[in-house]
Amino acid sequence: MGAWGYKALESDEGLDVVAFLQEFMEQHKESNQLPLSGIVQAMKQQGFFW
Repeated sequence: MGAWGYKALESDEGLDVVAFLQEFMEQHKESNQLPLSGIVQAMKQQGFFW
């Protein structure tokens, strides 16, 4: 865990979110819609919001 700046993608946490979203979208690429509530719920299950 670390940071080299103060912007959103200048920390490990920001990059973890990007990686999560890329994987989530890849797993749901057959869906026409990705409801935000589903993404938030999956992020909660992965421990992003504690």
